[in-house]
Order: sequence, then structure tokens, then C-alpha cells
Amino acid sequence: MSDPQDAAEALDADKIDEASDDEVIPEVYPPDRPLAVGDWGSTADEERRPEPLADFVRREEPDPLRDALEQEAEERP
Repeated sequence: MSDPQDAAEALDADKIDEASDDEVIPEVYPPDRPLAVGDWGSTADEERRPEPLADFVRREEPDPLRDALEQEAEERP
């Protein structure tokens, strides 16, 4: 298979066995909806200015690694 076209055709869906990793990939990828359109920094004006701290804190999510490390530290003698 030295020809690039032959290599590409070998990867066609009808040539790949059914036991592939396709089950873990969602049927619609990427999603058919816009992502982060309303988030801070999507306009040129917002890119020039810093994000208000209150907005940043409201969007912040807890760090699961920090929680796990704190729990592990509490369990140690």
C-alpha cells in the first residue's frame, strides 16, 4: 500500500471491522450547537478588557483534584 489513495481507502467505513472504537464517539460530533457563544471574550471589545471578577467567580467550577487531595490528606495518619 504505497499509494496514499490505497491507504485512505483501507480506512473506509466498509473496510473497517465492526469491533472498532466507533461506539465511544457520539453520532453527532462536533455538536450541532454553538459552544461558548455567550461567554466572556467572544467579542473584540471583551478581549481587550479584563473580565469582571464577579462574572469570573460565578463561572468557576470546583477543582476535583484539589478535593481528592484534601480528602487523601485527611485519611493519612
